[in-house]
Amino acid sequence: MTTFLLEVSHNTCSVKKANEILKLVIEDGNTTKEHQETRNFLVESIVRHILFGKQEIGKVERELKELMSLLDF
Repeated sequence: MTTFLLEVSHNTCSVKKANEILKLVIEDGNTTKEHQETRNFLVESIVRHILFGKQEIGKVERELKELMSLLDF
C-alpha cells in the first residue's frame, strides 16, 4: 500500500501515513456493502481524475509562466 500511495501522491504520503490508514481499516472491520465493486470503481476514478487535474493545472501554470516571461510580464 505504501508503494501505491507514494506513486499516486507523487511521494507526499509517507510510510507512517500508509500504516495509519491500514490501522484504521483494520479497526473499522468489514464495511463491504451492496454493489461495493461499483462504489470502489467510482471512488478510484474520481481520485484519479483529481490527481490528473492537478497535474494538468501544473502543466498549464508552467506554460503560462513561460509565455509571460516571453512577453516580458
